[in-house]
Amino acid sequence: MIVVLERRGYIEQRGDAAGYVPTSKLFALGMEQAPVKTLLESALPVMRLLSDNTEQSCHLATRAGGEIVIVARMEAAGLLGFSVRIGYRQPIPLTGSGTILYAFQPQSIRERWEAEFVPPLGAAELGRFRRRADKVLRQGFDQHPSDVVPGITDLSAPVLRGENAVAALTMPFVNKNPLKVPLANAAELVREAAREISSELASNDFRV
Repeated sequence: MIVVLERRGYIEQRGDAAGYVPTSKLFALGMEQAPVKTLLESALPVMRLLSDNTEQSCHLATRAGGEIVIVARMEAAGLLGFSVRIGYRQPIPLTGSGTILYAFQPQSIRERWEAEFVPPLGAAELGRFRRRADKVLRQGFDQHPSDVVPGITDLSAPVLRGENAVAALTMPFVNKNPLKVPLANAAELVREAAREISSELASNDFRV
């Protein structure tokens, strides 16, 4: 089976020869399947408007095991912005998107996800992450300096199906000059956009 998948271009050997990783071909195949396709159809028009109104980029993330994966992005409408490529992955605890996805889950799902974190979190790190997620749940969104890129403030809000997050909408906010929309207003626009996508999914009878 592994040989067949490699020959067809769905997996490839890692550079250190320690195993296999999925290729962009496999990722593209997955993106064509519902419900991801339905999610993108609902999200992209809203993301485009959000980018136009703020002159900031934004992206949409879903969960893949113990990581988040970027499934859609919209470039900044202005000349300067920060964007993340489609297919980019990071461990759930390291990102605003991951915190959002984790925060808006029932306890049983949170515990299942924790077992898939790579690398595993120690007791102290896991405790800090849980407290951060609980705070995000109370606030309804996440705003914090990026743990990955210095100088970026991640603004993230949940795309919900019922009370659970199926995706996270995130704006890597760049404090540029001139600034079309200040940080506080941008955070509220991200939340409004996430609510609009959630409403669209509900009307389309989205399933995960």
